[in-house]
Amino acid sequence: MLTIAAFRLGEGLRMDPLKVSQIALLGFSALAFALPNCASADDQVERGKYIVENVAKCTECHSPRVQNEELEKGLLLGGAKLEFKPITPNASWAESAPNIRGIKGYNEKAAVTLFSRGIAKNYGELAPPMPSYKMTEDDADAVYKYLKSLEP
Repeated sequence: MLTIAAFRLGEGLRMDPLKVSQIALLGFSALAFALPNCASADDQVERGKYIVENVAKCTECHSPRVQNEELEKGLLLGGAKLEFKPITPNASWAESAPNIRGIKGYNEKAAVTLFSRGIAKNYGELAPPMPSYKMTEDDADAVYKYLKSLEP
């Protein structure tokens, strides 16, 4: 059985989802000081890619895996069945993470609201285990620009 940080695949989540969200928020706070403000569109896309892949770790849930549990490189962020469950049953727990390539269905304003305030486009809450990120608007915009740059 492969052990990954806070949980074992197939055995359920070992860390409280609130703790996971808090860790992600701490990462974003550090990111605000680590990355300079970017001016060009290409810089914004690269900044968004960095946040998606290295800080928010979107690929961990939104990308399918091959048999050895590595991410399937050709399908990064293309959506995937979630291979972990909460310890306590949760009726709102999502069974899969959607394809976020091209961020279909979201315009820039709705995406920035999603990533900076944790509010989905239908003004609803996000289904766990998706954390309600509280990125800066600049970081949220960079994430939107990166996801929008990907072919759906």
